[in-house]
Amino acid sequence: MKPRDHDSDPLARWADRALGQLPARPAPASLAPRVLAEIRRRANPPWYRRPWLRWPAPQRGLSALLLATGLYGFFGRLVPSLHAAAAGTEIYRRLHRVPGFLDSFSDAVAEVAHAIALAASTVPPWAVVAVVGIAAFSWISTVGLGTACWRIARPCR
Repeated sequence: MKPRDHDSDPLARWADRALGQLPARPAPASLAPRVLAEIRRRANPPWYRRPWLRWPAPQRGLSALLLATGLYGFFGRLVPSLHAAAAGTEIYRRLHRVPGFLDSFSDAVAEVAHAIALAASTVPPWAVVAVVGIAAFSWISTVGLGTACWRIARPCR
């Protein structure tokens, strides 16, 4: 409600009078120490709740090492081994023919759909679980990296 409307609104005048007649209630004696303790607690969070650049150096180094190890394991070991394992399969040959069919988009879509159907019938269940796990890990890590970038980029309050 706008301040200038307060004088012309009878309901606002009545509420103001009714609230003005209520006795003032003092705050409990324990309120101020609890509020100050909470302010102190929030001002000094544990290291893992702080932005990554404010972590202690050993934890930052260990987390960077774990990230580098995970990236090396994924891109340096898992992806090449999956590529090598798939190189001789029918799926691989069909997918490598797709760029030649890009003149006819519907043929390319049909080839990809056939390759997916073929993959679904020949891929072992552990590989499906691995791919779904990798996709979930990638999504979670992307959200985490986005959060870290956001915290780095925005000014601290």
